[in-house]
Amino acid sequence: MRYFNASQAARELNVPDKTIRRWLKQGLDGRWKLTAVRTESGQLLISESDVERIKRGREQDRLQTARPSHVTPGLGTTNQDLSDLTRQVADLTAKVSQLEERIAGLESRIKHSTNQDEKHLGMPSPALSTQNVSPQKVSQKRNVARKRGTLLPDGCILASKFAEQHNVDRRTFHDHMTKGLGPGLIGYSTDTIPQRDQVAHETRDKPGRGHLGEKERFLTEMQQKGAITFWHKWNVAFSECENATCACHAMK
Repeated sequence: MRYFNASQAARELNVPDKTIRRWLKQGLDGRWKLTAVRTESGQLLISESDVERIKRGREQDRLQTARPSHVTPGLGTTNQDLSDLTRQVADLTAKVSQLEERIAGLESRIKHSTNQDEKHLGMPSPALSTQNVSPQKVSQKRNVARKRGTLLPDGCILASKFAEQHNVDRRTFHDHMTKGLGPGLIGYSTDTIPQRDQVAHETRDKPGRGHLGEKERFLTEMQQKGAITFWHKWNVAFSECENATCACHAMK
């Protein structure tokens, strides 16, 4: 037997989702009880037979309560047809209004995000730009702003770059920093259970994306040595990098 979830049943019966959920609790006009089964994941499933039964019952009610129709001479259109068309037009108008509101909201968010990115990177606002500034100078200023935003303290390196230089998968190294290896708990310990061994690191706002809450991880010189020691301790395969002073040359 075929089953529908609440949203699919609502589309079949041409009613809002919340109406389906109300019928599941209270029944339909006190006569037809709409039933559903709940899966292990908590999803409600409604049988196709129940949906068809409700659909037939509503159609019968509509036909019984419809006023006597007549054919307008020369047009062949009944009062009921006009009523149905009017209702459909109203529904479509409401949906168009909702879509226009959503589009306006998305455009506003995109514009706000773009302005924030330009402000963070030191890019001139279009309203403030002058005719005397050449495109080449504007491009140079943007590049300088981006470069300044990516600078790290002396001796530090982005964690993703450090992993790449040693042929360690970035996602694997991310787990080494956030989840760790070995027995124990992730992020904290108890009197009887230790904390997992993890790679120490630093975090900062991601340049150009910090206003969105995005972070990036980097390692100090001491933490880079700690990462190499961590890999060696847990038998993680890694390669020597091109930096002659890196601890990886002593560990391999």
